[in-house]
Amino acid sequence: MDDGPSPSFVHAIRFGLLGAESLGSVRRPEFYALRYVSGKETPVRRLLGLIGLHYHLFTFERYRRRKRPVVCAWFPGYLFLEFDILRDYWQQVLRVPYVLEILGDSRPRPMPLDGPGSVADLIERLPVRFERSTPVTRIPPGSTVRLLAGVCKGSTARVTWSDAGRVKVVMMMFGRPVEATMVLGDVERTAD
Repeated sequence: MDDGPSPSFVHAIRFGLLGAESLGSVRRPEFYALRYVSGKETPVRRLLGLIGLHYHLFTFERYRRRKRPVVCAWFPGYLFLEFDILRDYWQQVLRVPYVLEILGDSRPRPMPLDGPGSVADLIERLPVRFERSTPVTRIPPGSTVRLLAGVCKGSTARVTWSDAGRVKVVMMMFGRPVEATMVLGDVERTAD
């Protein structure tokens, strides 16, 4: 039975943090991008919690028909660490299993992300949960839509039919009209 890490291991990891806090200087934490083996979020997050560094892992819930939602990462294999390069004992992060590197790793120190608000901007822009489409979610026939995915991404088309999750559009390709069926999330309605 695994009771977690031993107290001596926890003490060894926290030793650097306790020594750095006793310096008495003002902390100036910045965000750094950490790359790890994709799919190993759980052990990496557990050990980062022991080290005591603040991090952000951007996830969202993906709904599946007749099943529980699945938690997916916006950036698979990446998370964002916040630490002061002079005051925190961040080098322990590189010894965590499944951690590959801190991006921008130029010796002797890694480079922080551009701008102090870059992670705050991601927090605002990346939703945690998407609204489910309902049976009444549909686009009226004759509406103009912009395609958000596929080969014709960015082009416009006319809607001929739609239901809760699909939409049929007609677009001009090679000088003739072509009909295609798309997922409702792959089109965006434009002002007619």
